[in-house]
Amino acid sequence: MAPKPSDTQASEREARLSKLLHAYIKGGKDLRTARDGKLLLEAISAQGDGASCVERFVASKNALEALRLALRFDLTPDFFNTTLKDFLTFLQNPAIKQLCGGDLLKQLLTMIVCPETLWVALLAAYSNTQLSCEGELAFAWLLLELASWVKNPPLKVDSIARDLTERKVFIKSDDRNLRTIGYRLENILQTSISAKPTVDYGPGGRHDNDHANFRRVAIFPTDDELMCTEQAFYQVADAITQQPFKQRSGAHLDNQFRLLREDFLAEIREGVKTSQNNAKGGQRQRFRLRGLSLVGAHYGTEKFRTSFALILSVKSGLDNFARLGKNLRKAYLKDNPKFMKHQSFGCVIDRKHVVAFVTVLRVEELLVGGSDGDDDYLEPRVVIRAPDKTSLEKLLTTLKSSRDAEFVMVDAPVFAYEPVLRCLQSTVELPLWQELFATSGEEIEAAVRLSEVAPLDIIRKIEGKGGFGL
Repeated sequence: MAPKPSDTQASEREARLSKLLHAYIKGGKDLRTARDGKLLLEAISAQGDGASCVERFVASKNALEALRLALRFDLTPDFFNTTLKDFLTFLQNPAIKQLCGGDLLKQLLTMIVCPETLWVALLAAYSNTQLSCEGELAFAWLLLELASWVKNPPLKVDSIARDLTERKVFIKSDDRNLRTIGYRLENILQTSISAKPTVDYGPGGRHDNDHANFRRVAIFPTDDELMCTEQAFYQVADAITQQPFKQRSGAHLDNQFRLLREDFLAEIREGVKTSQNNAKGGQRQRFRLRGLSLVGAHYGTEKFRTSFALILSVKSGLDNFARLGKNLRKAYLKDNPKFMKHQSFGCVIDRKHVVAFVTVLRVEELLVGGSDGDDDYLEPRVVIRAPDKTSLEKLLTTLKSSRDAEFVMVDAPVFAYEPVLRCLQSTVELPLWQELFATSGEEIEAAVRLSEVAPLDIIRKIEGKGGFGL
């Protein structure tokens, strides 16, 4: 059976759009006019495999620059209700959000709202009721994604989201999908509310890593925090129930984070104390590298990039290994997998002060070093990775100004704590929070959903009247 003319035309158009998109990705085409921009957005939205399309697109500098221009050529309600709506709908594909832990989607969303030209015009169109139902749904999804952004959001939308939630704009909508977004937005705003302590002391002010908002607390402690003798802030479970009902989910996440982190810090403090005291007395000697010096940066290979890390040389600590030739080093590393074990945890210390906590990357090519000759070799190089930008800046400053910096291994089950702590900080929605935190009769009754099988409200009316009259 021959395809219908309309089907043939649609297939041909999809093929042309795919070819156009490929030209932008490969850098063979530049965007010049508003029509070019509209066609580029239509080409992206027409792709069936959204994840593959985004992955290839984000990797192209030329394509990203073209997209940035395409989003700002036309700021009319007609553009928002058609081309932009289709593009935002395309980005809602769950597979896209899974790429690189959501980083690729965040990169595209940042491009949409920064600079704020497009966002301001879109918000004005929504406020003036110039968006269609589908356009309003796309706007609501974008607002939800921005409100869910925990760390370093490109745009602050809390006041806008709170105003729409308090007025129940989305929740009162006739569209079920829009109501769903409204409920999620309300839950996110309630969960993000910081706990209000019911005791005389509260969070914040004890040291440089003590913040009222637990999402701002660095997972790994600072030197000031380790030196602090004041009791950390956390509450008993009963204190959570004293919070206003809608704030209990946020208070619960706050408290769970602080309690778990205190368990984590207890193990780190013990390891750091031993390291700073050079394992005197009956304590076990810690693995230690002295005289750290920065020699370069490591970010994987051309084909396989990794997170940024620092390449260091050391004055002492690898003496026996350093005396070996290249081939002997290779054999030693093969026979001793625990030597400079990958993802080992430790801290960089300078003059008995903790500069930063880091992890070791076992890059065997750098540990082996040297040239092709057995006797002609370089000193082994060590690779360490800082957990965040602040720690990296402290490390670079120390390595530049001091020759006495040391790396010391710390015994702490980081793998058991860090992922959970980061998950708690990034959680913005808590399922079943009404059922979990309802305590009084009214709260329980409001939280428990009515059953269609056993409609208790109707049963109570029947029993209350002693008959079947309603």
